[in-house]
Amino acid sequence: MKWAQVLTLLVFVVGVVSVATIAERSSNPASTHSSRDPGEMGTLAFYLLMERYTEVERTETTIERLEPGTLLLIYPVRPLAPEEKEYVLTWVKEGNRLVIFSESPDIVRDVGMDISPTQGRVSSIRPRDHWSTRDVGSLWVNYRESIKAEGATVILADNDNILAAELPYGLGEIVVITATSLVENIFINHSDNEIFLVRLSLSQKVYFDEYHLYRVNQSRGITLSKLKTAFTSRYSSFFIQLIIVITVFMVSYGKRFGNPRPRPSRGVQSSQLVISAAELYYRAQKEEILDLIEGQHPPIHRYKNVTTKP
Repeated sequence: MKWAQVLTLLVFVVGVVSVATIAERSSNPASTHSSRDPGEMGTLAFYLLMERYTEVERTETTIERLEPGTLLLIYPVRPLAPEEKEYVLTWVKEGNRLVIFSESPDIVRDVGMDISPTQGRVSSIRPRDHWSTRDVGSLWVNYRESIKAEGATVILADNDNILAAELPYGLGEIVVITATSLVENIFINHSDNEIFLVRLSLSQKVYFDEYHLYRVNQSRGITLSKLKTAFTSRYSSFFIQLIIVITVFMVSYGKRFGNPRPRPSRGVQSSQLVISAAELYYRAQKEEILDLIEGQHPPIHRYKNVTTKP
C-alpha cells in the first residue's frame, strides 16, 4: 500500500475522532449538581460519603453494561433514550436498584410514577417505616413537588405530600425522590440525611450518573455516543460491512499485482549516437575528430576498415 493512502486513512480516522470529541464536549455545559462539584448545589460530598462504604463509579456515557448494584440519577435533565430505558428496566428487574432524585415529570413518568407541583417549603420530617429509614430520626428537606404513584410504598412524606416512594419492579426496586436537596452538599450534613442516603444507596456497587446531568442543545459534529450507536443498533452489520469494504478497497487500490511488463525503449541510447556520429565523421574523413572519439569509445575501431566513397 502506498504511504500516501495510509496517511490519508490515518488522518481521516483522527479527524473523525477529534470532531466527535469536540462536538460531545461543546454540547455539554457544566452542571452545578455534578458529583465533581464542591459547591453548595453539587453532590461531591454524597459521592465521597458512598466511597467510604462501597465501590463507586461515575457513568460518563450512555447507560450500558452495569454490574449488580445501585444506579443513582441525580437531577437528570436528559431523558433516557429508548434503548437505555429498556436496558435499565431489565437490569432492575434482575434484582438491582434505580434511585432517581428528580423534580422532572418527564423523567419520573418513564419509570411508572408521576409528580405534581406543590407548595414548596423547607421542613424537618420523620420518615415512614422502611428498610432504608432504620436508625433515621428526622430528615431536613427542601421540596416543591409531590409524588403520585399507585402501588408504591411511601418512604418520606410531609403531611399529604409524598416526597419519596418505592415501586417494586421484578426482583429489584425503583425509588423516586422529589426532595432532591437531600443529596446537595449544603444539606447532606443536616439531621440524619447521611444515614438515610447510605442505607438507601448501599449495594455491591453504586453508580453516579453524570451523562444525563446535561442537556444537549445542538450537535456540532459527530458525537462519540452517535458513533457508538452505529455499532450497537439494528444497523450495526451494515456499518461493519461498509468499513470492511472501504478498508479492502484502500488496501487493494494501492497494491500492485503481478510483475510489471517491460516498457519498450523509445529513446536513442547514447552509444548509438556516438557510433552514428563516428560513422559520419569517418565518412567525411574528419580524422582528428574521429581519433578523439575513438580514444573515448574503443569499440568504434571496427569502422576503420570500412571503405567509403568520397
